[in-house]
Amino acid sequence: MTSRRPFIALLLAAVLIGVLWGCSDQPPPTEPLSGIEVREGAVLSGTVLDTGGRPAPDAVLALERLEGGLSATVGRALSGASATADKSGDVRSAVSDRAGRFAFAGLDAGTYLLTSSLRDHAGDSRSLEIPPGVAANAETTFVDIQLVPTGTFLGNATLENAVDHTGTVVFLEGTSYVAVTDAAGDYSLTGVPVGAWPARAMHAGYLDDTAAGSLVAAGDVVALPAMFLRLNANIPPVASALTASTSAEGDATSFGAVATDADGTVVLYEWDFEDDGVFDWSSAANANALHVYPSQGQYLAKLRVTDDDGGIGLAVVQVTVVPPVPLAIFVTPTGDDGDSGGLTSPVKTISHGLALAQSLMLDQVLVTEGTYNEVVFLIDGINLTGGLAAVTWAEQPGVYSVVTGSTRPLRAQAITSPTTIRGFEVVAANAATTSGVSIAVTATDCSSALVFENCKLRGGNGGAALGGTPGSTGAAGGNGSTGLPGSCDGVYACPGGAGGAGAFVGGTGGFAGNQLGNGSSAGAGASGAGAPGGSGGSGGFTGDPGSSGGNGQNGANGSIGAAGTVAPAAGQIVGDAWLPNVGGAGGNGVGGYGGGGGGGGGGQECTFCDDGVGNSGGGGGGGGYGGMGGSGGLSGGASFGLLAIDASPVLNDCLIITGAGGSGGPGAPGGSGGAGGGGGTGGANCLGEIGRGGAGGHGGQGGQGGGGAGGHGGPSYGIWSQGGAPAMSGTTFMIGMGGSGGAGGAPNGPSGPAGASGNTN
Repeated sequence: MTSRRPFIALLLAAVLIGVLWGCSDQPPPTEPLSGIEVREGAVLSGTVLDTGGRPAPDAVLALERLEGGLSATVGRALSGASATADKSGDVRSAVSDRAGRFAFAGLDAGTYLLTSSLRDHAGDSRSLEIPPGVAANAETTFVDIQLVPTGTFLGNATLENAVDHTGTVVFLEGTSYVAVTDAAGDYSLTGVPVGAWPARAMHAGYLDDTAAGSLVAAGDVVALPAMFLRLNANIPPVASALTASTSAEGDATSFGAVATDADGTVVLYEWDFEDDGVFDWSSAANANALHVYPSQGQYLAKLRVTDDDGGIGLAVVQVTVVPPVPLAIFVTPTGDDGDSGGLTSPVKTISHGLALAQSLMLDQVLVTEGTYNEVVFLIDGINLTGGLAAVTWAEQPGVYSVVTGSTRPLRAQAITSPTTIRGFEVVAANAATTSGVSIAVTATDCSSALVFENCKLRGGNGGAALGGTPGSTGAAGGNGSTGLPGSCDGVYACPGGAGGAGAFVGGTGGFAGNQLGNGSSAGAGASGAGAPGGSGGSGGFTGDPGSSGGNGQNGANGSIGAAGTVAPAAGQIVGDAWLPNVGGAGGNGVGGYGGGGGGGGGGQECTFCDDGVGNSGGGGGGGGYGGMGGSGGLSGGASFGLLAIDASPVLNDCLIITGAGGSGGPGAPGGSGGAGGGGGTGGANCLGEIGRGGAGGHGGQGGQGGGGAGGHGGPSYGIWSQGGAPAMSGTTFMIGMGGSGGAGGAPNGPSGPAGASGNTN
């Protein structure tokens, strides 16, 4: 009987489990449960469920006895025994299968603690009783375990005005899920069931703060909004957006501000206008106040605001009080020339400001810093003050109003009444024209009443010069005419042909002589014009037959022209302008000389024949014209800080800067001389009886023209003065390079000399 009890108990347990599974909503087991020992006693079985009634596989379940309200594990810990010591199976475990099922068999009667756990789920624990009758009859007790999916909340909670944020308690309201922040204020709430949760942060001495978040699925990790715990005290009011108008000495400065209180209302506004600890003004309504400061300068004004709990907020604003508004015209780059030119309605251009001042009989024009692209003509007796601060119109040492936009941006004509220009930088543009000049300030017919103080005068670069014009080629000399024929059977005079036209100092060729047939020699040819013109040919002798006349000699070539001379360094003042000099032109070539006329042919004289007159000689060729000399190159343009023409302005503590002078133009080559004219041929008739006339000589070649001189390099002068005596005090210079001189003209005739480099001063 004893040997059959385990088998019978197991059989009864199996039958009972099968019956109960059949009566439940769960499907009956389809495979053996793991972890079931075959032993006598009761059976504890059940199912672990997830959300929606779904089975939860792989849940870990532990079953242990409860003795005196303590589990076996706690009892061993209290007795000092190892928590892992085996006490005859006091703690048993099982793992749910894929259908979520578990079972413990062979249980004795008594009280047990059943616990369950599954990753990302809240654990479950419950106590249950196995009655003696159930254990004795191997009956089964069923229990289902419902698990809840869980996640984690992360967050940060910091303390007002604290460096260490440790110790803030953060919990989910209405639960026991709680965490404590570290030094950085970070915390985590783990094992929180899925769902929407409100969180609250608490710290002694601080006001609570709250946040909310939701966990959607098991294992979610969600960051809660950051929480900030303010000190648990009255929050002081805050003053902001303080304003203080800029005012002139003697005028009221207006003040304003905005004040707010996070936990109450602002009940009092107070101003300490000098920031000396004494509050001079108060109002319960707002911070709008007026105050007159005794003199110009910078001040600090303090605003104190008080809330309904006595909290105080402070703020400071800077106040600027400018000098009294002068009687002047005001100019600023953002102004409008259609306005009146007053302090609050300034004009845009300096020229318009000067015109307004003249029409209103004012002697002052005030100009703010900025750039003014215009040409300014100063007006006698009207002062210009530049470099002033925008809005405040206060003077700013080292700050300038810039006048530019032209190669001559500032001009003064006939200034004889006190006129002071202060705080301006005058910038002349680089010259863009041939030999153009760049002059910052031009003063003409001005006395020492014109004063520049703390100014910069900046000249740009002078323009490069053009080269000279090449000389033209000389005209050719005229040809001599042909000699006239003689008479074979007659007696008459036969003059030679005319010489060709020539150039000075060349000339026409001579006439050939005639033949009278009287047995004497025929006439000799005339000499060519000019010295040395060609000699005439000798006449032929009368005979049987008569002999030919001699040819005239060629005229000499003309001499070449002289080279041009270098232009002087200084330019020329014409009106209120400086003009560069020009390099000297080359001299013209001298004309060639005329050729000599041919001699007359000898006549025939015989006993048994008729006498005949010889043929006359041909005319000499004219000399060629000389070539024209090449013109000289123009000098380069100048760069001046100040051009003073009959003017004596005063410069105090100024800086004068110049650019480079323009390069001089090259001189041009001279022209070639003209060719000499050809000599005329002698007369030809009855050549078997009477002599031929001699041919005329050729005219000489004209001389070549001389080359022009290169232009002088443009100068770079801080001050160029003619007829005046400018005065200086504390004025310094930065002078640019002089322009390079132009090359001399070549190759015809002698080369012109190169121009010299520009001077600097």
